[in-house]
Amino acid sequence: MAGMNPKFVAALTDERKSRSYHIPLWPRMWEWFRATYPRYEANWQRCKLEQGQLAKIPNVAGVYTLIVEPDIIAHERHHYLMYVGSSKDLKERFKDYLTKRGSNEDVTTLLERYSNYLWFVYFTVADESYKEKEENIITATQPPLNVKGLTLKAEVLSKTPAFGD
Repeated sequence: MAGMNPKFVAALTDERKSRSYHIPLWPRMWEWFRATYPRYEANWQRCKLEQGQLAKIPNVAGVYTLIVEPDIIAHERHHYLMYVGSSKDLKERFKDYLTKRGSNEDVTTLLERYSNYLWFVYFTVADESYKEKEENIITATQPPLNVKGLTLKAEVLSKTPAFGD
């Protein structure tokens, strides 16, 4: 940023802070997911979040992700998984997002700030397991717009007295 106006640099710095997200990189959780769901296969479909893609989205239940992809360095994997959701009707959810109606305030802000860079990546689910699949993917990937208030589930396997009682 050499040669830039200091006030402009300060404004850029403030803007960067307001657009920062915490993205945990958690290999232990990834390994847990792989071990727990070894055959967790999904036929992911990818559509840019724009009106012209609406016809490609089916009216069925499924799990979806919102991906921000800047497309600035010509790298096929330069994107950010920001949110995981599920819906009884993927097309209706896609329509909601086209009108910038998010499922929460953070998603709405994402839709407003990054509308030119958003992708709706989804897979369909033929049964009622879409909510469970959504929760498992959130737990494994920890997207920044899902993790506020996230509670990890645990199971008590055995009880041991604390003081040898």
